[in-house]
Amino acid sequence: MFSSFKNTELFRYFIRVDLNKNVDKIIKQNSSNFSLIAGSIFSGSFSILGTYFGMDSAKYGQFGKIFFSTALFTVLFIIGMIIFKTSQKLFCFFRNSLKKEKLPSKAKIKEFIDDFDHIACDNILISQNFIKAYNDQNTSANLKEFYLYEIIYYTKVSISIINKILIYHDQCLNNQNLTNRIHPFRLQNSIKMLNEIYQFLDMNQQFINLQPSMQSSLSFEISEIEQQLKRFHKQCTELTQ
Repeated sequence: MFSSFKNTELFRYFIRVDLNKNVDKIIKQNSSNFSLIAGSIFSGSFSILGTYFGMDSAKYGQFGKIFFSTALFTVLFIIGMIIFKTSQKLFCFFRNSLKKEKLPSKAKIKEFIDDFDHIACDNILISQNFIKAYNDQNTSANLKEFYLYEIIYYTKVSISIINKILIYHDQCLNNQNLTNRIHPFRLQNSIKMLNEIYQFLDMNQQFINLQPSMQSSLSFEISEIEQQLKRFHKQCTELTQ
């Protein structure tokens, strides 16, 4: 059972990596296309400028005028490209700012719900299985250390997803009129299980042999989990009142 959970998680990971690679590839292609377009404009304009000077060598035969015009064109072109790139970045910034103010779409809400059902809950079960493996008498110290770090990772992923559910609880949780979302009692149970996982981490972090600087980093990670769970408990209490 534990192996199947781990394999499923790995499968999801590889799909996510492939998607991210494809997105990065598209972004790089767009960047290279921009460079190609800019280069084409520059070379084309430069050719027109050269042809223009060459048509009337008597009038424009002086080297100084040709050099000045060429330098002026180059400077203006560079300034134009800087203005264009700056405008593009400002447009993206304002567009993203407006997006942040909007409520997530129905498709995004469904994604949050699916993430809770298929990732957050699975990760809690994976962490519980890691705890069982950690407590096995035959488990070596290094393997216990590995298990503890993995528990932290999977727990934080679950917390991140539950945080989104609580932020948009009006759209993600069931109520008297809607029952095709997440049942509040499932959410509360998940938080209780996460609290059990936190208790395990808090009790066993002292047995991990680390340098002082790394030990403080580990303690911070676990403390952050505690703070998040306290906030979740408070939010759930407010929702049920």
